Amino acid sequence: MPGGISEIGTYHSDACMRLVAACHRAEIPLRHLRNIAGMKWDGPAGECASRIHGLIGGGFIAVLLGPSGVGKTQIAASLMAHQVFTELGKQVGDRRRQPLYTTANQLFRKLREAFAPESKCSEDEIFQIFGDPALLIIDELHELKLSEFESRRLTELIDQRYHSQKDTVLIANTGRAELGKQLGPSVVSRIHEIGEVVDCSEWPSFRVSRVPRLLEIGGGK
Repeated sequence: MPGGISEIGTYHSDACMRLVAACHRAEIPLRHLRNIAGMKWDGPAGECASRIHGLIGGGFIAVLLGPSGVGKTQIAASLMAHQVFTELGKQVGDRRRQPLYTTANQLFRKLREAFAPESKCSEDEIFQIFGDPALLIIDELHELKLSEFESRRLTELIDQRYHSQKDTVLIANTGRAELGKQLGPSVVSRIHEIGEVVDCSEWPSFRVSRVPRLLEIGGGK
């Protein structure tokens, strides 16, 4: 398992507080942040996390695909927590050394808000917020049907991060072909060059395995 949150008990309380504050600044989802220390990383999900963790710092693009509940966001949260942990105390406040989590909807909502008359930030300034972090997680890509503007800006963002050798993780509940069509040939080409696609459907849902199945999705009995 990537180190970080599970190790904070060995540090002074002030360091723990700074670590937790840094995790919140990175916008790691609270539920996933709380789950990190208790996760079991000895199965395929742990192997996936370790494999992607080994790529950190190389300017990679990783794609996590699979249905809900298999731990895609949890894996990403563990990577972010490790990044926060290793950078703790280094150039505090420099977002270029820190990770950032966003959903695709949040990303493009913030970009669209830049066009509002009352906006205090330009589109380029908001765009740079997502271009700067050492590790960027973009979750729930399947929730968007990208417009021409969104498709162009996503390509520009990933290209900018590619040239700056920044690490990017994309997460979606779709298959390879569908996501490839959504991302477009330029981004797919980048992934082929420096990335990795992980099919997280190869192991069962953590949610369903913990409790009896309460509902069937898709019309099952």
